[in-house]
Amino acid sequence: GLPTAQPAGPSVYSGQEFLGYIKSVQKQFDNFYLGIDYIQWLAGDEAKKAALADHACQKLADCAPDGYYIRNDDKTIRIFKIYPLAAVEMQSYSRRPDGNLNIGQTITLLDWLKIFLDESTSPLKNVPYNLTINKNNEVVRIIEKYVN
Repeated sequence: GLPTAQPAGPSVYSGQEFLGYIKSVQKQFDNFYLGIDYIQWLAGDEAKKAALADHACQKLADCAPDGYYIRNDDKTIRIFKIYPLAAVEMQSYSRRPDGNLNIGQTITLLDWLKIFLDESTSPLKNVPYNLTINKNNEVVRIIEKYVN
């Protein structure tokens, strides 16, 4: 069965977007559910200050060397049903013939689910995703957040 977790919440989340790590994908009857751990993506000076405040670095100059910092101060896993026709957009799923990443590549929900459901060792299991939630609290859009 599904892991017990905090409910996704009331319709306050309708049509909203969330960024987080996918912690689980489960099938129950004909539906798929994902568990997401929300994160904050901070950039620039805000990233440096947050990293310093979180003791992720010692001196401001050394903080967020890649220009961003991911803060995850709430480890609550929220469960959402995945809408069967959810759109999926990836940034690092494949490469173009010239060797560059195929940014903005659309893949099928089934192909995305395989990343999580198979005995996959895909690094795409561990990158953040932007999720769009509809008024029924279903995930209708999944977009990989590119992490350099």
